[in-house]
Amino acid sequence: MLKSACTHGFAVACLWLAVAANAQPTARSYAVVSEVARQVSVVSFQVSIGSLLNNNLRQRIDVPDGALDKVFLISAQKALKLATPGAEIWLLAPADSDFFGLLQPTQGSKVTIPDDLLGALRERKSTHLLVFTRHRDDADLRFLNGSDGSG
Repeated sequence: MLKSACTHGFAVACLWLAVAANAQPTARSYAVVSEVARQVSVVSFQVSIGSLLNNNLRQRIDVPDGALDKVFLISAQKALKLATPGAEIWLLAPADSDFFGLLQPTQGSKVTIPDDLLGALRERKSTHLLVFTRHRDDADLRFLNGSDGSG
């Protein structure tokens, strides 16, 4: 039986950070960054007999033109427009390199915003930063009667 699992999951970690110190509470301005995937890894389970070596097949699939990032950006824009009508929303197009890398935030953790991004956020007077980032973990695919997956 062939099982596929993605090691670069599409789980989303959101960070809400106040950027502008003088922003009025009623005038919100959002900056949205997506660093979800430029490449997806698919691991296919391979049965092996008499060996403890990992024989799983690994395949890397490139995601052209930041397609997944664009889906996240457009979805966030729609949700923010519904939640806060009239708010300014700035979508940051996928870059060749990540601002934050493999970010694994936890509640109460602090994240350092790179200086060039921070300068751009201040220039645009963004009050909130929403970051979509990848999550790396073993696959856990949910079904009606349980779950399955191996990483």
